[in-house]
Amino acid sequence: MQTANSQKVTLSFAAQTTMRMLIASHFIAAAAGSIPGADISALFSSFLPGRLAEIVGGSLVFLLGVMVMLGTHTRIAALLLGLITFYASYVELISVGGTEVLGAFWRDMALVAALMLTYSCDGCSARRIAPGPLDLRRIPRTRPRDGQTGGALAPITARSHAPRPGTPDIDPV
Repeated sequence: MQTANSQKVTLSFAAQTTMRMLIASHFIAAAAGSIPGADISALFSSFLPGRLAEIVGGSLVFLLGVMVMLGTHTRIAALLLGLITFYASYVELISVGGTEVLGAFWRDMALVAALMLTYSCDGCSARRIAPGPLDLRRIPRTRPRDGQTGGALAPITARSHAPRPGTPDIDPV
């Protein structure tokens, strides 16, 4: 009997960034009206006039698409964009009928699934790149050794020397 060794397959940072930019560019192009996409204005048409609902829906999709593309608040932007796309596509499917827009519904569901991959990846944020040579978090803090005014520096530790005689042994919190 063999034991299966399951290995976790992950995408590289470049592949994740490319996937994120490709998906976001689709939503940006759909918001700009260059390509057909889910009609987000249907979500706002119940409480906003027709043209204003289109502007608000397009602006929201454009903003969320740019956020996903730039990697700022990627998870929340991808989640909101996926929920909005699913709901708008579902409303369109129910209102028009099943067979006429079924292909567009499945296209939108594939985009929602791709957005959820973007939502679930750990290295998607632009802030998670490797630290550069001037990253201050990597510079160790040091201080002179006890009794020395110069020379080698010792790293700062919680208790780098024994307490003085006659002082209580209290750890600072």
